[in-house]
Amino acid sequence: MDNLKVNIPLERTSALGGAVSQEAASTLTPALSWNIANQITILRVLLAPVYIIMLLYGFIVPALVIFFALGASDAVDGFVARRTGQVTFLGTILDPLADKLILIASFLSLSFLGLIPAWLTIVVVSRDILIVTGSLVLKVFSGSVAVTPSLLGKWTTGLQLLTVFWVLWFNFLETRPPLMAPLLGLTVAATLASGLHYVYRVMRRSADTP
Repeated sequence: MDNLKVNIPLERTSALGGAVSQEAASTLTPALSWNIANQITILRVLLAPVYIIMLLYGFIVPALVIFFALGASDAVDGFVARRTGQVTFLGTILDPLADKLILIASFLSLSFLGLIPAWLTIVVVSRDILIVTGSLVLKVFSGSVAVTPSLLGKWTTGLQLLTVFWVLWFNFLETRPPLMAPLLGLTVAATLASGLHYVYRVMRRSADTP
């Protein structure tokens, strides 16, 4: 197994990082390689429930520290994978999964605590469901899930992360977050737009598939 290379049209995406092109995907290292980049990604997945527990039980300082650690490790694992050529099939699955897990869990928890409106969480979760559904459609019709992350998608992820940080930080300061309405408006608008844009790209790619 360790001598095999995966040759699939799959891209590694990251909330804070870049993407691996289809050409680069042909040189992916072994699918189950437990390299440093993958170990960092797995650590992020394991830290996610700890972060949520801290948040739900009101330990805001530890939650903020872990949130920063998760964001930093996201950037680090992508950098390490690209610079060392340690991009693996396992990493292409775990990295975006960790990103989605952290964001979705954050919005669900903040909504449960009454710190953000429930409708925002519904919009965020619905967009991710659309993305997963679109990936499955591509897999069925073209055998590929390679839709490169758009600039709009990256801005959306950035706004969602900013929203979580904004709420956590001012909750720690025990004061009402300023400019909350404009931030929520931008976040929901970008989330809806990027979700619809992703569906459009999936439909166009499916239509172009022989």
